[in-house]
Amino acid sequence: MLSEVNFVQESIAINLYYLRTLREFCLNIQTSLVPFEKGYISKAENIALSCERLGNDITSFASGMVSKEALDYQIYVTQYTLECEKLTEKLFNVDIDTGITEKELQLKSGEPKTVSQEMVDSMKRINAEAFSLADEFSKLCTEIVNKMEINELFSYSYIALTRFMIYETELFKSGLERLIQQFQIDPSSAANYEFYFNNSMRSIAIFIEKLVDPINEDIFDKAKWFENSFKDAEETYKTTSLTPDNQKALTEKEILLVKEFHNFMEECIKKLLAREAYFIIEPIFWDNMYTQINFFQYILNYNKKNQ
Repeated sequence: MLSEVNFVQESIAINLYYLRTLREFCLNIQTSLVPFEKGYISKAENIALSCERLGNDITSFASGMVSKEALDYQIYVTQYTLECEKLTEKLFNVDIDTGITEKELQLKSGEPKTVSQEMVDSMKRINAEAFSLADEFSKLCTEIVNKMEINELFSYSYIALTRFMIYETELFKSGLERLIQQFQIDPSSAANYEFYFNNSMRSIAIFIEKLVDPINEDIFDKAKWFENSFKDAEETYKTTSLTPDNQKALTEKEILLVKEFHNFMEECIKKLLAREAYFIIEPIFWDNMYTQINFFQYILNYNKKNQ
């Protein structure tokens, strides 16, 4: 069982990361559906507002409760988040609570020895509410994608992208289920985490290929290279016997690849904000994918230190 301190810290970490991701997934639903799909757009907007409400709750007491490594790897917000949010508001005429971002940019790290019962109870409530929101969003996306597949609903997004959002949301639910039961992370799950996140990296590379304007050939070509590289890594994870030495070698090789991908995604965001590249998706989506890459780097570093 998790100690109360670990329960609170891990709950804060997973919710800071995934509630922002979930809110930005909702924004994708809002902006990609045609205007007369008011029912689905309204549901996505309501989930997003609830994510913002919980996000504000957490940031009110999260400072001093998050690890230095998490802040250093920028797994919650990046130096580009605020600018991407403001550009998204401008281009899509949407309202984003940028105040949460400003608060998260001010978060301080800390390693508390004790936590109050009030904080424990608050995180139990937030975990339960977050699980409900994630489940609601997953069901909403499943209904949308099922209709897209039989031409009963049109979206300016891809079926594959909607399925990716479902996949990521289910990972959030799994993490919350573990915390609700206050179970510790199984050390043997390191390889599975790397495999799942490697697949996510490949998906992100594909989305860059499909969503960048064809005039940006350099971005397309690099994204294609990363897609193939993560596909090769996926096969290696599948076929390699997981001895401690093999796991260490896999982790070290993946660290190098993900670092390159991180630099490439940062380059994409810089070009987007400098008006040197054009993508057919809301700008905040790329900052969200950037935090996913950062989160994977954070996990790989954790795995390396604990091998």
